[in-house]
Amino acid sequence: MTDNDSHPVLPKTQPLPGGLYAGESYEHAISDLNLTVAELSAAIPSAGGERATDLRRRRNDLIRLRTSVMPTDQAALDKAREACAEARHAIGQDSRP
Repeated sequence: MTDNDSHPVLPKTQPLPGGLYAGESYEHAISDLNLTVAELSAAIPSAGGERATDLRRRRNDLIRLRTSVMPTDQAALDKAREACAEARHAIGQDSRP
C-alpha cells in the first residue's frame, strides 16, 4: 500500500487475534439490535391495539439495551441477541394467518 493507493483501506484490514474486540461479537450484536429496531418500527403501523403497544415496548427496550451494551460485557451481548430473537419472533407472529 502506498500514499497513491486510491482503494479503500478498511476492507484490507484484519482484526488482531486475541485483541480487544476479538470475535467482533459487539459489532454483530449492535448490528442485530439496529436491524431489529428497524424491523419493529416497520411492523408497528400495521399492528393494532395491544399488538402495536407490545411492539413499541420491545423497540424501546432494544433502544435502551443498544445504548447500554458494552464490548467487554459478554452477558449483555448475549442478552441483546436473545432480545432480538424474541422481538423477531413477535414480529413473525404478526404476519402469520
